Amino acid sequence: MAERILLIDASSLIYPAFHVMGELKTSTGLPTGAIYGYARTVLMLLREYPSQYVAVAFDSRGPTHRHEKFAQYKAHRPAMDEALAAQIPKIKELTDALRLKRFEAPGYEADDIIAALVSQAQGLDVLIVSGDKDLLQLVGDGVRVLKPGRDVTRDLKILDAEGVRRYLGVPPEQVLDFLALVGDSSDNVPGVPGIGEKTAQKLLSEFRLA
Repeated sequence: MAERILLIDASSLIYPAFHVMGELKTSTGLPTGAIYGYARTVLMLLREYPSQYVAVAFDSRGPTHRHEKFAQYKAHRPAMDEALAAQIPKIKELTDALRLKRFEAPGYEADDIIAALVSQAQGLDVLIVSGDKDLLQLVGDGVRVLKPGRDVTRDLKILDAEGVRRYLGVPPEQVLDFLALVGDSSDNVPGVPGIGEKTAQKLLSEFRLA
């Protein structure tokens, strides 16, 4: 059996934890909901999916290379809540304390880092922990995505190539074309006017744009 590498998109754990457990604080008033939820989920992942290698990717602060190409990228998102921002340094300290390899690069997002690591992981069983649809294009032989739900410690779905097809209606190799056609409202990226998911699925099935 191939050795496993577990690649964790930190934001996919941090934001749900903050929204579910945002009221948690220390006796001195320090917010701890995101820290607690992140720690709880990471420990569960290490227990349930034992891996020889583990890496955690963090988004960089500030503009990314995507903003250079499209100025409105994520422009609709409000600034990070101060209560969450205060916890990010502690979450990084916790990651280091767990002796997990932490990656962050100026101008790049966690999905960029994970994609780069996947390209270097030939021969390994790759399990990506992320709710980012962009990463589904990486699914294939030896690469699966563990998609968190609202409760990231319970609502987890492992998506292989067939799982991606059931989830989006297209195979992994057509995810890029699919998202280009329908857009991505979470990133403020517009699609082709008049084309929704059903039409995109039909077009990609008929013309095989991938």
